[in-house]
Amino acid sequence: MYYLSKMPILGTELLQGSHVTDCKSAPWLVYYLTKIKGYTLKGARERIKGDRKNVERNAAVSATLLRLKHFLVELKDELK
Repeated sequence: MYYLSKMPILGTELLQGSHVTDCKSAPWLVYYLTKIKGYTLKGARERIKGDRKNVERNAAVSATLLRLKHFLVELKDELK
């Protein structure tokens, strides 16, 4: 993916099946910061470099809430 080539701090992590659900993976962190929080790639790089542990925690909470939202939407659709 484009943003992975622009983020050398992420090392060699690639977007693979396990990374999609792994909240601590580099692709998820970049997605969380750029698409959900609105950071630029440069800003996301600086944020990960400066406080990766806090970003990982916040991304994990966000992923959990997204899974819960999808579950509730599916449940609502089944009850119709």
